Amino acid sequence: MNGIKRLLAAALTLLMLLLAASPALAEGTAAYEGVIAPLDTEYIDMGNTQVFDFPSFISFLRQFPNLKKVDMFATPVTRARIDEMVAALPNVEFGWTIRIYEHTVRTDATAFSTLHRSSSTWHGSRDFEVLKYCKNLLALDIGHNEIDDLSFLYDLPQLKVLIVACNQITDITPVGSLKNLEYLELFKNNIHDISCLSGLTNLIDLNICFNRIADLTPIMGLTQLERLWIFNSNNYSDDIPVDPAVVAALRQALPNTYIDSTNWSTEGGWREHERYFIINEMFHSFVYQPFPGHEN
Repeated sequence: MNGIKRLLAAALTLLMLLLAASPALAEGTAAYEGVIAPLDTEYIDMGNTQVFDFPSFISFLRQFPNLKKVDMFATPVTRARIDEMVAALPNVEFGWTIRIYEHTVRTDATAFSTLHRSSSTWHGSRDFEVLKYCKNLLALDIGHNEIDDLSFLYDLPQLKVLIVACNQITDITPVGSLKNLEYLELFKNNIHDISCLSGLTNLIDLNICFNRIADLTPIMGLTQLERLWIFNSNNYSDDIPVDPAVVAALRQALPNTYIDSTNWSTEGGWREHERYFIINEMFHSFVYQPFPGHEN
């Protein structure tokens, strides 16, 4: 019994020494795992701090009434925790490193691509839903996957470049909300209706090859288009080209647009244009670059 008392006394003494040695928290501040910030701050950088107790972390953040932004790029966070923090603090912008299998993207990135090819391991719509937290994205390439739902695009209204070719998409309605789009690849999907594209008046590059689109008239009003690829856009087959009369009508409606109805998706110079080389560079750097003449 005396031994236990001596151990307890020693532990108490050690605790008191540690408390005495710890610097006092300044009035008007709050701390979490060594991160100290004034209560009126608008920004907190968590640095390399690891968060193990998320309820207490959220309680810590709630002490800052003016808080607008929290960066925690080095903190591993599951999707469930991300959703939890957003629900708890909806007015705070968080900086995370998002992981989608072998891919990572920071939520402050302006460009992201999986850089997939036909031989890559493909991912589904559910895997990409987390991209809705990448609010700064201006360019996105998630081609060569198994996506059949584009609803998360509603949360990315700033997009100017979008590649969703070679997927399983039937409904592109969310694409119609992207009023800033300039470059769009939709080829090799199962799209029937493109009426939502009629309002994309900033679009200059459009590729809809290899789909099942019965009516191409919605794009006849896009007079700003510079390039339009439509080979087999009406039937996913290499044997049934677009009706020559429809092609002629498109050329009449879009006299300043280069329309290719004979070459496959990426052939005929589609990816030999200077804009594609700019796109390729931005997807390797995670940094968006504006097209020449379209800097605004």
